[in-house]
Amino acid sequence: MGTAHSSPLAYYTGLTPGMSDVPLDWRSAIVTALYKKGSRTDVSNYRPVSLTCITCKRMESLVRDHLMKFFLSNKLFSNCQYGFISTVLQLLHILDKWTKLLDEGRQVDVIYTNFEKAFDKVSHKRLLSKLRSYGVREDLIEWIKGFLVHRRHQVRVSSQPKKSLNNNDISN
Repeated sequence: MGTAHSSPLAYYTGLTPGMSDVPLDWRSAIVTALYKKGSRTDVSNYRPVSLTCITCKRMESLVRDHLMKFFLSNKLFSNCQYGFISTVLQLLHILDKWTKLLDEGRQVDVIYTNFEKAFDKVSHKRLLSKLRSYGVREDLIEWIKGFLVHRRHQVRVSSQPKKSLNNNDISN
C-alpha cells in the first residue's frame, strides 16, 4: 500500500497494512440484531450486524480503496461486473439495453438472482488464492488473512453481551 494511504493510520495505530498481526480488538465484534421491516416478533425480519472498532473500520476502508484502485487500474473487473462499483450504473446500463431491444421489437427475458449473504459463503482460502492470482502484494494478502482468522464474536441480546464465539480457522 502506498504511504499516502497508510501513513495517517500508521501514525495513530503504530501499524501498517503490510503487518499481518492484526490486533485482537480489531478481530472482535459484537453481533446484534437490526430490525428491517414487518412484524417485530418474526426473527426473519432482523439482520445481524457486527459492531467493530472504528480504527478497524477505517483500516478496512483503506484496504478496500487500495484493492479497488488496483483492480480498476489493472482492468480486472469485467464490463458486466457492477456490484463493486455502482448499482446505479448497472441499472442505467441494463435499462438502456432493454429499451433498445424493445424499440427494435425484440423480446427481453430477465432472470433475477439474489446473492444475499454471498460474502458469508466465500472460502477464505479461495479468496486469498484469487488475490494472489491477480497479483495483489503478498504483505497485503497476509494482512487480510490476519484480519479474517481468529475472529471473536459476541452476541448481544438487549443490552447485555450473551455468548462469545471464536472463529479460529481459515478452512471455510
